[in-house]
Amino acid sequence: MAPSSVGGVSGLRVGLGDQLFYTGLGSMAMTRANFFAAAATGVDSFWVPDHLNSLLPRSIMTPKYIGSTAAKLMPRADAVNEPWTALGYLAAKNRFARLRLGTSVTDAGRRNPAVTAQAAATLHLMTRGRAILGMGTGEREGNEPYGVDWSKPVGRLVEALATIRALWDSPGELVTRDSPFFPLHNAIFDLPPTGAPPVLLPANGLVIRLAGPQVVVLDKDNVAHFRSIVLGRDLGTATEVVSGLNPGDLIVLSPGDAVTDGAKVEPQIQK
Repeated sequence: MAPSSVGGVSGLRVGLGDQLFYTGLGSMAMTRANFFAAAATGVDSFWVPDHLNSLLPRSIMTPKYIGSTAAKLMPRADAVNEPWTALGYLAAKNRFARLRLGTSVTDAGRRNPAVTAQAAATLHLMTRGRAILGMGTGEREGNEPYGVDWSKPVGRLVEALATIRALWDSPGELVTRDSPFFPLHNAIFDLPPTGAPPVLLPANGLVIRLAGPQVVVLDKDNVAHFRSIVLGRDLGTATEVVSGLNPGDLIVLSPGDAVTDGAKVEPQIQK
């Protein structure tokens, strides 16, 4: 089964997601098994989440609801492995599997974006250009209990992406950038370039018109503007953008016919 022709559908790409659960068989046993299954079946990419706790309530992770075998396999409902360590482990142990490796997704506020930039760039070097950085706002339950400020999560996401891009685009030169959340003052980022990991656009942010693919971008006054973009690879729920988007651009998801060029939009956090 080739990634470019899955199930007879040409051009379709398929990825496999793992939950990074700690199991009674070993901390990475289930993740390794899923990774080998992904490599054996010819899928394009392998994805892991970035959580400190499980999104599944403890009340259902019992033999009554998931069965005795599953309950024994996963005795700790909130025991979740750290994603970048896990991806580095998979990259080092399985050098001949050419799967792209990505996060789905890393929180913008729980990690300083400079650390995220370093982690993604390191994985990109280790895998010879097969890393994908997926980022999102995260969830309140994965941030607030750990002392992470949950105010303005969308603004933090926009600024985190802009900070990461500024570091990636600096050829080892000092970077100074004002930001309400992540300011840089003579910061140095000097990992050897291999081409930055791809920028991903959620599939529901894409608008197809006669003029070609477009996105709806909000300006500083939350006014909508349609902008043409050039697409790269289709990664399933996300699409790579080759050009047309800038670091920190805020796009409208599933804009619909009611959103027109020049319309005022009230941003809301995607649930």
